Amino acid sequence: MAMTGITVLSLFNPLSGFFGTLSLISYAFVYTPMKRSTPLSVVVGAVPGALPLIIGCVVHEGFISQTAFMLFTLQFLWQFPHFWAVAWLADEDYKKAGFYLLPSKNGEKDATTGLLSFVFCLLMVGNAAMGYSLGLVGALATVVLILLNAYWAWCCWKLYKDCSREAARK
Repeated sequence: MAMTGITVLSLFNPLSGFFGTLSLISYAFVYTPMKRSTPLSVVVGAVPGALPLIIGCVVHEGFISQTAFMLFTLQFLWQFPHFWAVAWLADEDYKKAGFYLLPSKNGEKDATTGLLSFVFCLLMVGNAAMGYSLGLVGALATVVLILLNAYWAWCCWKLYKDCSREAARK
């Protein structure tokens, strides 16, 4: 299936085929094995997680545009608070499988997860503002993105302060 997908992407243009290949290799052969050795695997995994947005833009536009970079950055940043909240909730199961995915020292549940998630949400607010300043996103969409990311940042702040399952779930 992967070879078929990469072949189809390459039929659109070689650059999209390259990014499809990069996504496959970085996910299957770098990110997946790293999950057992370091929480930094989440950083590596965020790249193939966000590459489909560049791939779609490259298929459509034929080159790496500002839109592609903005969408990639938004998806890249989004994955950290999202994944860490999931990892917080499923921490025991992940540890049984040998995965230590939380960003704190020794992969334990502590305030580090909430604080870093909060920072990434603030970076998403900046990403929305940058998209607007570059003319890639309209005013209404920018306001919605900023409000949603500010709310999410507040939820991450609660995780930082409370270190609770309920805060992670929100």
